[in-house]
Amino acid sequence: MTSGATRLAAERYVTGLPIWPQSRTPESADWLFARLYQVTGWKPALLDRNRENAQQQGQIAEEIHRRKTADPDAYPLDQERELLALIRVGDRSGVRRGLNRLIAHVFVHSTRLPLVRARMIEMLGYLVRAAVEDNPALDSLVERHILWIERVIAAKDFEGSCAALREALDEFIDQVGLQGFNRHNRHVSRVLEFLSQNYTRTIRLGEAAALAGLSRFRVAHLVKECTGKTIRQHIKRLRIQKARTWLEETDKGFADIAHELGFSDQSHFIRHFRDLTGLTPARYRRTVALGKTS
Repeated sequence: MTSGATRLAAERYVTGLPIWPQSRTPESADWLFARLYQVTGWKPALLDRNRENAQQQGQIAEEIHRRKTADPDAYPLDQERELLALIRVGDRSGVRRGLNRLIAHVFVHSTRLPLVRARMIEMLGYLVRAAVEDNPALDSLVERHILWIERVIAAKDFEGSCAALREALDEFIDQVGLQGFNRHNRHVSRVLEFLSQNYTRTIRLGEAAALAGLSRFRVAHLVKECTGKTIRQHIKRLRIQKARTWLEETDKGFADIAHELGFSDQSHFIRHFRDLTGLTPARYRRTVALGKTS
């Protein structure tokens, strides 16, 4: 006997409890988190953002102090090129450190916010131009660049502009991760362009092979060799990147997004979205909303 029930009775009771399908587990977790934050008023996404802002400002302050005690120097173009190299390999923490060094240099030479913002915008423009010139498949960055400029300008203060620039570079890294740099193989470029135009439907490897004029084995090998990702991974990333845009800018339902992006069902979409972003679509949309209201 345990707490007034026999073991057999307890087993029968537990066996009779309803079982939720695994696909509903993320949904229930999101619901519980939403109720928790609603009751407590906590904003975890905002706390994370504030922590990142504080870390960024700390690194900038250290670099400003170092530069003020050193001999004056010209704008470090070599560090700008180094930043581009770090973006190429997806070193997010390295990119942030390099970004903070460049911001500190700009701030030391002029503390006037309009001039600092202008230099930030110029830096973004350099990175976008370099990326698009290197790989025309990244021309979608031009449109996103306009949005990034608006966010930098709309920030209320220096700290807000720094945060907007950091978030722009995070997205820049994600976009470059989809298409990559330095892929001059014409077969691969043709396949990637085809994927970027058709990723919402089912794509057969034979289609890509026929387009490139190669065997299925050869085209799969070339894409993986030149980009570091398989054709399937490219399609998945393209779909998730589009999903992120829709979650940020529209009120489309998850089932509609899953259908329009070629996922077999909503659960399939949620699983892949979480694999690439670390968040469910619901939590991602909520995080973006919190960031806009902060």
